[in-house]
Amino acid sequence: MASGGVFRNRNVVLTMAFNFLDGACFSVWSAQLLPVLVNSLGGDKAVGWCAAALGVAQIVGATIAGYTADKLPRKVVIRIGAFSGLVAVPSTIVTVQLLVMPSFYISQALWGIYLGMVSTSSEALFADSVASGHRAFIYNLKWIIQIVCYCVGYLVALIMLLVMGNVWSTKSLQIVMTVGLAAHPIAQLLLLLLKDENALRVGDSDLQAAAAIKNSNTIPQKKVLQSTLTTTLIGEEETIVTYAENKTSIQVNAKDEENLSLGLQNNSKEYREDHINQTNVCETDTYLYFNSPDSHDYRAIVSWICSPNAVPYMVCFTDFWMAVGSAMTVQYITLFLVHDYKITPTLLMGAYIIISCSAALCAAIVRYVGEHYIGRLPAVIAVRIVGTTFLLLLAIARGPMAKFALVVTFFIIRNATMNSTMGITRSVIMDCVRKESRAKWSAFESFSSFTWAGSAVIGGYIADAKGYQFTFFITAIIHYAGILVLIPAAVAMHGAETRLRAVKRAQREAQRNTGFS
Repeated sequence: MASGGVFRNRNVVLTMAFNFLDGACFSVWSAQLLPVLVNSLGGDKAVGWCAAALGVAQIVGATIAGYTADKLPRKVVIRIGAFSGLVAVPSTIVTVQLLVMPSFYISQALWGIYLGMVSTSSEALFADSVASGHRAFIYNLKWIIQIVCYCVGYLVALIMLLVMGNVWSTKSLQIVMTVGLAAHPIAQLLLLLLKDENALRVGDSDLQAAAAIKNSNTIPQKKVLQSTLTTTLIGEEETIVTYAENKTSIQVNAKDEENLSLGLQNNSKEYREDHINQTNVCETDTYLYFNSPDSHDYRAIVSWICSPNAVPYMVCFTDFWMAVGSAMTVQYITLFLVHDYKITPTLLMGAYIIISCSAALCAAIVRYVGEHYIGRLPAVIAVRIVGTTFLLLLAIARGPMAKFALVVTFFIIRNATMNSTMGITRSVIMDCVRKESRAKWSAFESFSSFTWAGSAVIGGYIADAKGYQFTFFITAIIHYAGILVLIPAAVAMHGAETRLRAVKRAQREAQRNTGFS
């Protein structure tokens, strides 16, 4: 399946449309304006507790979605989450008008349940609808859409705030937030159109895999795929490839073609049970060694940590750890600029528009460089080092370094780089886990919200006691530590990335020769 063929799947198109509209609405009322309004009512601590209410509720929603993943169709959980969002909209509109802090906590909890249930189940259904060989491209495109859509919301907020005097008044914040909230149900109603029936099934992808082999008689690689990665179309997991090594090239003979064709045509229940979802792109012999009777020593543990089997665990843990630090900072960078530098609403919204566009561009570059040259995780590591370093510069900015233009530059580069990697890390995780586990892994990713909740509260108290820049410094140290954890995963993933690139080259060659799209 060429990348363009992925967009024929209804779930893929609808999910991306939902992400765009949902993000655009959130960026109008929630992303930057909500912390400013809450801070004006209850200070930094109240901002932290609002984030805590959102995060804890998101954990509840994600837990429900993960627990019911094997018991209910994904569309049922998605629709329950959509209903929660539809309830959250009027609740938040009333809250914004009343300006009572307990009401903010309740409405944020409703949004947390919505985010936890919808993100967990829709991400799993989205993964089911995209073949493994295309996830890096599609997930990164999806993430770019989620970034760029914020430009729409920020632009709407910028224009409205400019018309209302370009000041941080409670009245202007109330009006802009109400407009964003009123538009949010449009996005939530799209969730009702997502269906499990549109996920991938065995079919066209398998035929294309056969064509890739038939038309790629010689692949000039030292290590390449002999049978190519057969990505099952719409819903079953990928059956993994058979590898062969030759000093010059690998010839695919007629017997291999016949055996593969027989395997691809075998859609019986027994075949599906024995072969579908038994393997994934990250499984290696290390897993068998680690689970053998003689594996209970430190060498087995080290071997497993350095194997592709550990990759999804390490990537998830790193995302979790990065969230620990980010929560102490994200809620307060805006307040730092508003209070310490008296930034106007239009300048702040303009800066975030630049951040969104830059993050989208950075995400595209990271995906391309990672997929074609150094690997996805090494690319993520490099970008996160850059982003963390600029956060550190923001934390230590004093004297000449504390000039407004320089601080805003640090702020833009930090946010653009750190917000560009989520699509890549998600594609790695979904490539390395089985289909039936994807909802649970999506739920596990949402558990970072609990950490977000806790560290956001801590960040509020630290900001009150030590100032915003001290929280930035702590976040930078935490992020550097998290980046170190990702290095073994990048090393372990290197072989699988190389083989996936070989698969995609074979498929592209087959498409050129046969006209598949």
